[in-house]
Amino acid sequence: MPKLYQVEKITDKKIIDGQLKYKIKWKNLPDKDSTWEPIEHLTNVVDMINEYEANSKKQNKIPTQKDSINDYNQNKLNKKRYLILLKF
Repeated sequence: MPKLYQVEKITDKKIIDGQLKYKIKWKNLPDKDSTWEPIEHLTNVVDMINEYEANSKKQNKIPTQKDSINDYNQNKLNKKRYLILLKF
């Protein structure tokens, strides 16, 4: 019987030789033992794939002009807090 390994998390994805593969961090194994697996091998972790994809979309969101203004205002606010802390 083949040895079974448990998926701890999905850490990356890319196309390898024309095939979509996900980088899998295996539970109780070091990061260096992570492997690139095709989606066919991951049928029992569809929920983890969906979670990875949802988080990936949030991180790779294309900023809009409104986002840029909000980032600018937040950076300004952070600088003010920093300057106030320096005065004390």
